[in-house]
Amino acid sequence: IIFCALVLRVGWVIYAQTVPSSDFHQYDLLAQRLADDQGYVDEFGEPTALYAIGWPFFLSVIYRIFGYSLIVPQLINAMLSVGSVILIYKLSTFVLNSRIALIATALVAFNPAMILYSSTHGTESLFTFQILLIAWLILRFLRHDQSNKHLIMIGILTGLAVLVRPVAICVPIGAFGAFYIFNRDDFRHNLILLKQYY
Repeated sequence: IIFCALVLRVGWVIYAQTVPSSDFHQYDLLAQRLADDQGYVDEFGEPTALYAIGWPFFLSVIYRIFGYSLIVPQLINAMLSVGSVILIYKLSTFVLNSRIALIATALVAFNPAMILYSSTHGTESLFTFQILLIAWLILRFLRHDQSNKHLIMIGILTGLAVLVRPVAICVPIGAFGAFYIFNRDDFRHNLILLKQYY
């Protein structure tokens, strides 16, 4: 499944040769200016806060390492998307049996939207990978190793994801909030009483 996911994404990147437009074009321009040491500025050279800096900064690092290229970030997006497929399998095996986990993994591997976004300069592949990685670390923390290093890692990764899309802050807050609520004895006791009553 992972091999098929890789072939589909890399094949699509090579075949489509997508040229960034709209927001993707703006991300590309911001990244070029960052890579050229002009700062995080718009087309007029003015500092901007219109777009979160995470994705343009990530692109700018790629441009600094490999030089300006449209296909290199797209191939990295394809790799991140394959990473998401692997994380879906790992997450699924935490809560489902292996057969259902394989089905979930296959659904993500062959998802047309995830394949198509591999060839763009959009935040989707990176952000999806970040959110799934954070969710996997949270599950590991809650199920197995409740050490401070896991909490620190979750905090750092959440901070980086917030720089890509601020909505990422909801994932750890929601996860730990739900864990707290469902593991409180008084909450569970009231829930049982409520079920018996109705």
